Amino acid sequence: MLIGAQGGRIEGMRIHGNKNAGYDPRGAGLGMNSSAAFATHCIISNNTIDNINYSYGGGVAIFGGTLQNSLIVNNVNTRSSSKSVGGGVYASGSACRLVNCTVAANLSANEGGG
Repeated sequence: MLIGAQGGRIEGMRIHGNKNAGYDPRGAGLGMNSSAAFATHCIISNNTIDNINYSYGGGVAIFGGTLQNSLIVNNVNTRSSSKSVGGGVYASGSACRLVNCTVAANLSANEGGG
């Protein structure tokens, strides 16, 4: 799921069992690309990312926006490239916020299992 440049809101979603193995490296479960992106009370679990050259966030990749009151668990980033980081969450930029979230039991072949 992607909350793109125009923003948007999701609430109470279960994002489970997705695999991102294509050319878009942003989050197998949830990608957030705008300071106007907002997600709350979500469970993001059992997602896997393994992209061609680099991968950001097995569960969530946040380049802008707020994720709050959510559980990010059992997600995996399988790519071992030095440009592949974040098993549970990858966050980049000053417009990213995680508020009252639990990040646990995620794995990364490179950095930042979470």
